[in-house]
This record gives sequence, structure tokens and C-alpha cells, in this order.
Amino acid sequence: MEKQIPFYPTGISRLYEYFDGVVTWDLMNTTDEFYNDVLSSAKPSGTPGVFKSKHFAVKLVWMDVEEYIDYQIRILHYNDPAQLAFDLAISGESHEDYLDDPDYDPFIGFEMSASADVVQSIVNGIAHKVSIIPAGILIYEKDGTLSDFQEGRHRSLALHIMEIPLLPVWTFRAIKTNPEISQHWLDRMMALHPEGLDIVSDD
Repeated sequence: MEKQIPFYPTGISRLYEYFDGVVTWDLMNTTDEFYNDVLSSAKPSGTPGVFKSKHFAVKLVWMDVEEYIDYQIRILHYNDPAQLAFDLAISGESHEDYLDDPDYDPFIGFEMSASADVVQSIVNGIAHKVSIIPAGILIYEKDGTLSDFQEGRHRSLALHIMEIPLLPVWTFRAIKTNPEISQHWLDRMMALHPEGLDIVSDD
């Protein structure tokens, strides 16, 4: 049953929680404060299902979990084993075996890059119906290029383990350049949080 909250001043009726029979989704939370702020200011664009903020066109879609993982692998550049080896080396883990492995599997690399404990905690939370899972997020530049912004590897791996087929994903398509967007966000966030920013991520 979809739970609606009252209309925002922008005129958009928002869904906070949505239970699909297995997972309770927090549709208005991407775990990234900047993009949550974008959602809170978005208005109808005139195109069904698409909303616009000052800097982005945004749309909520239901995406295949495996497709979302493929996007994450592309963003992290884990199709290249050298990138995984580099990331593992930075974290102090063994990495040499991945440089010349002819059977290298990008998914295995993606899985290794995540914290098994965090993934398991998400699995447990879903299984016991005590966790509300944030929506996924994909960012596109003004020219349509997929951004290197990465968020959601742990929740997508948890969904994969539990064989949950779909997750809600917000797509953000920039309608202004990155410097304009960055300055707008910095000004707004500092006004909202003069004590400083505390951005929580599950990447």
C-alpha cells in the first residue's frame, strides 16, 4: 500500500515509504544529502514521471538489480582488473593476483570491493523486515554521459544475494554544468547546515 504524505509547496505529492511485498523502500532517500535536496525541490516538468529542479531533470524508475550492478561496475571501472587491484592496494589488501588473471570477473571484483559485514547487515534487515532501504541513484552529465558518482554498491549486492529482482532508482540528468551545480549545492547546504555537513553514504 503506497503511503502518501501531504503536498509539498512545490505541488508534488511524495511517497516516503513503499512496501513491495518483500522490501520497504525509502523512495525519497538516496543517502546523499545533495541529491535528496534536489528531490525536495523538484517540480513537475510537463512530461509524465519527470520532474525538474534548478539543475536536474529527475525520474524514478524500477530497474533490474543486475542492470544496476552493471552500472555500478562501469562507474567504478571494475571491468578493468587493474582498477580493482589499485583500489585493493590502497585499502591494504592483496591485489597482485588480479592484474593478469585471464578469468577475471568484474562482478567478483565489485563484490570484493564491498564490505561483507555491511552487505550482510542489509540482508538481515530486509529478511527481518526491520530496515527501510534507500532508492538507488544514477547521475548523468548534461550531454547524457554517465557520471562517475557512485552510490549503492552494498544495497545492490544485498538485493542480489536475496534474489530480489527490482529496485527503485532515481536518475538525475544535469541541465546545467558541474561548476554551476556545485556552487549552488555548496551555498544551499551551508545555509541549511551552518554547523557543517555530515554526509552519510553506503557506497
